[in-house]
Amino acid sequence: MYKKEINMKKNIICNVSLVTFIFILSFSITFASALTETNKTTQQQAAACINDSIKIMNELAQDGFNTLRVNDTIRQASLTYTAQSVLKDKKQNYDFTSVANYCNQIVQIRNNAFSSRDELGALLRFYNDSIVPGMDTIGIDSIINEIKEDINTERYEEVPPLVDEAYSEISNVKASYTTLNIFYKNTTKTLQSFFEAYWQTIVILLIILIVAFFAYRTKIREWMLNRKIEALQLRKKTLKELIMNLQINYFQEGKIPEGEYNIKTKKFAELIRDIDRQIPLLKEQLAKIDSKSNKKENPKKEPDASPKINLVANIKSSFKQIKKNKIKLRLRSNKKDKAKKKKQGR
Repeated sequence: MYKKEINMKKNIICNVSLVTFIFILSFSITFASALTETNKTTQQQAAACINDSIKIMNELAQDGFNTLRVNDTIRQASLTYTAQSVLKDKKQNYDFTSVANYCNQIVQIRNNAFSSRDELGALLRFYNDSIVPGMDTIGIDSIINEIKEDINTERYEEVPPLVDEAYSEISNVKASYTTLNIFYKNTTKTLQSFFEAYWQTIVILLIILIVAFFAYRTKIREWMLNRKIEALQLRKKTLKELIMNLQINYFQEGKIPEGEYNIKTKKFAELIRDIDRQIPLLKEQLAKIDSKSNKKENPKKEPDASPKINLVANIKSSFKQIKKNKIKLRLRSNKKDKAKKKKQGR
């Protein structure tokens, strides 16, 4: 009896072990076949996504987008697919999931491309509706050009922040223009009312200023020339002091090298020579102004005509006196002749 029970237990244990083994074997076979099917499906999905990526690239090209970035990504996906296929043929570990990553990138690029174009179009419509002649649009135009450049170079991820910045810049420009326009209108009205109330006084002041300018323009010119001469003289003095400091630093203290000393002294000397050429020209202009002003203040006196008149009168009186003397001499000679005739008649 006891032996029968032991045999029954052994049979039960053997049956359970057999069932467990069959279950494990079946599970292993099913898992292996499923894994093989999964790998096969992953390879097919990788090939399909590469084909879809090529279709996306053609679609972008037809819509006017640049496709250099997409083309490079497809090339990387194809190289990865080829490498994994080689590993599979060699019965080595392979993985086609990285190909799907490249395909996902291409899908994202496509979505960003169309989104960027739509955002740019909406921005341009808002720009055209908001901007009026006279607004300062340099900053806005710069941002829009940057957005277009990012789209052309397929940097679609950088477009949304720039679009937000452009909207903000447009709002700021509109606010500034409105403020300036209000200020301009108020200022124009204020100035207009001011001129209407005080135009006579303003005209009189302008006339006085114009007259004063023409009256003192010589003095003003002279003052400006004197200031220029004084400034040049002060600069010349400063340059000489700099040259003296260079000589001390080079000859006595040895703080600067010979090359630096020669370059600086030559430069300072050229500046001094230039000043020496300018000062005489300014002094010559100043002298001309002084001579003109002296001629105006001390005009030449016209010679008095009265001495000429007196001289003519004296000459006439001399001629008259000479005639009188001649007449007297004739009368005397006639008397003498008569007296001689009388004596001869006696």
